Amino acid sequence: MNFECVSPGLSTGTAAFGIVLAGKVASDQLIVNGFEPLKLHDATLAVLQAEGYLNANDVKSIVEAGKAKRPPRFR
Repeated sequence: MNFECVSPGLSTGTAAFGIVLAGKVASDQLIVNGFEPLKLHDATLAVLQAEGYLNANDVKSIVEAGKAKRPPRFR
């Protein structure tokens, strides 16, 4: 797997952002209006699999397609 080496770009007061570069943002956690979209997505995939709409290979394919090609790595 290839990684993109980056340095932290912005820090203000109590808010610190890992990367802010030309439209890129990387974070370990994202909360929007009280929801964590990644947890919501995982739960949706789990329900679709449990109800028989997706099988384990379908879920694996969806997860693999969503992975970053070059995840950021801090220097």
